[in-house]
Amino acid sequence: MRLSLSISCALLSAALLAGCNEDTPPQVQSPSQTQAKPKAPYKADGVTYTSVEAAIVGHRVIIERELSVIQPPGKPVGGSLLLIQPSISRLKYMTATVLHRHDDITDYIANVFDIDMHVAARAMVQVKEFDKVEVVTSDEPDKVDAAGYDYKMWTELAEDGHNRTYLIVPSKPENKIEIIFGTSQSNLERLRNIMASTLNGASDLGAKVDRVTIPGVTGGTTSGTGFFINKDGNLLTNAHVVNGCRKLKVVLPQEEADASLVKSDSRNDLALLRVPSRTAGPIAQFHGYSPVRMGDEAVAYGFPLAGALSSQGNLTNGNVTALSGLADDSRFYQISTQIQPGNSGGPLLSEDGRVIGITSSFITYSMQSPGQASVNVAQNLNFAIKAQIAMNFLDTNSVKYELATTAHPAMKLADIGDLAKGYTFMVKCIK
Repeated sequence: MRLSLSISCALLSAALLAGCNEDTPPQVQSPSQTQAKPKAPYKADGVTYTSVEAAIVGHRVIIERELSVIQPPGKPVGGSLLLIQPSISRLKYMTATVLHRHDDITDYIANVFDIDMHVAARAMVQVKEFDKVEVVTSDEPDKVDAAGYDYKMWTELAEDGHNRTYLIVPSKPENKIEIIFGTSQSNLERLRNIMASTLNGASDLGAKVDRVTIPGVTGGTTSGTGFFINKDGNLLTNAHVVNGCRKLKVVLPQEEADASLVKSDSRNDLALLRVPSRTAGPIAQFHGYSPVRMGDEAVAYGFPLAGALSSQGNLTNGNVTALSGLADDSRFYQISTQIQPGNSGGPLLSEDGRVIGITSSFITYSMQSPGQASVNVAQNLNFAIKAQIAMNFLDTNSVKYELATTAHPAMKLADIGDLAKGYTFMVKCIK
């Protein structure tokens, strides 16, 4: 079975899955309650296996071979690193929660992530990136004593419902750097990305090494989307877009303007920025009249895949397909409107151009058995934070915004795009 997985906050980081609400996680069904296990043979890493257990063992053998050819991603950092890994049961739980299934596929994904991180730790020592790397297993990384280590690295399920990997210097835990793994097309490249992203994190924490380029994380800069909500220069985006940024820039028509973080709500994945140089120009209006219904038009405008797609913005349309998100999370809409990495934080608009949500995340998951058509387990599942959640966030922080209380006639899609283009801009996060 060929496995292909992409789960993102529209801003790609680690290839690890997570539930949406750690405080009230949904009940994961047992294998007997979920879809039937896919039939053998399984195809992974280009090899056919008779069981998922054999595929996991095979992946370990294949990726360990890469140790013979792996090269240092940059200059040695030196010192010691404590790498804390979640348990396999925790990884399986995260995967099963997000996919609403518990079967061979989720077991395979969880085990592969664990194998890759352990092999990457060996590679870091082999190429002398660090003098020592110790891997420990714990589902409570904050309770693991890192005394005597120069760096501590762990992956956790953050309050915004996404997995985050962090690096700190234990003596200065307040300086927390998020590790961005980027994208990879092979096992060797994945190992190299894990090593390179760890090196970059150490550089950001003061190590005397130069940052290196990682596919999908060009120059240590990631990007998302945001939109202006008042004439005080306030711009709304997702918290995960600005998390761990040393500097923030908003790409206006005439300049890359400096921005500052005013307030962040990681639980609801919202953040408010201020751009002092932009206190005039169009602003968004929130939808404040009839309730949003399933089937209503949903238009997204943003800046996906920066550097690959149009720098002028990207407009997509679809419909509201459900009034709640994963695990019936009432803070979100599920939408058929396509979004990609970089759309995060952009406006989701009604048929008359008012903001009904903020684009946040997507899931794509498919599998294929040899000689059979691809089976789409999850396709085109996109999510947006409801406008009411954003307005509550703004009200709590005494921030002005405009609320439309009367519906306008439906607009042409091109006109909605022209409207959004006036107040929606790319947000750059410099790590």
